[in-house]
Amino acid sequence: MSEIHTLLKIERCTFAWYRATTAQPFWEVVTEAKNPELVSAIGCYSRASVCKLYDRFLP
Repeated sequence: MSEIHTLLKIERCTFAWYRATTAQPFWEVVTEAKNPELVSAIGCYSRASVCKLYDRFLP
């Protein structure tokens, strides 16, 4: 994450798993590299709470 964050000069870079095999699928952000002033995004998020952009990548 750190290499991508630095190379692309972006504010935040995260890696998340989409947990589709649970009763209610969710995103789990497991690691990140970010600018120090940003709040951490590490945690679990329901599919409904994630930006509609992600829906383009899901069946």
